[in-house]
Amino acid sequence: MTSFKSLLALALLSGSALASPDKKIETLTFHGSGCPTATDQNIVVTDDERTISIFFNSFVAETTPDQSRVQKNCRISFHMNLPAATMVRLETMDYRGFAYPSLRVKRKDKVKTTGKAILRRVYFNDRDKELGETKISTFDEDTTEFNLHDEIHSVTSSRCGGRTVLHANVIAIADRGRDPEEQTSIGVDTLDVHHELQQVLRVSYIPCPAPRS
Repeated sequence: MTSFKSLLALALLSGSALASPDKKIETLTFHGSGCPTATDQNIVVTDDERTISIFFNSFVAETTPDQSRVQKNCRISFHMNLPAATMVRLETMDYRGFAYPSLRVKRKDKVKTTGKAILRRVYFNDRDKELGETKISTFDEDTTEFNLHDEIHSVTSSRCGGRTVLHANVIAIADRGRDPEEQTSIGVDTLDVHHELQQVLRVSYIPCPAPRS
């Protein structure tokens, strides 16, 4: 598992808000075959900590003559320490990358795909993992450079105040189909994460005293 603390050394030295004692994002952790070591990601965080850009160096799933289906994943966990009466939610995730489904010439003037590339995203909070949201994009036509925008604020609100964790599990799947001479690949280059803090107002209702007779 890769820790965010070591990856953010440059950001901390350059004066990012994460260096302040009241920072809300404590740690980002990465786990999976698409992000196996600390050198596989570069991270940039805005001063207000609301947008995080993650640059992947080796998040690629690619078929081989011996493997017709290859899957790589990266689970990203956002560990936060929130002020009292405050919640956080992931607002949007923007993915940029490439997908090359397998191609086979069927006729002189036609090219037919025999494989497909899939990017699956699962979002959940630390309370109800099974109630998370899944988004799937399938690429099965020609060469594709993708730019995917996920709006996920409805499912990723945190608990109120204190330490909390939000998660995103990103899964890249390359499937070349039955033709061993073809090759399919899919890779994630960049992920931009935007999150918002929400103040929570708690009120109590007290019965009025009974009127005097």
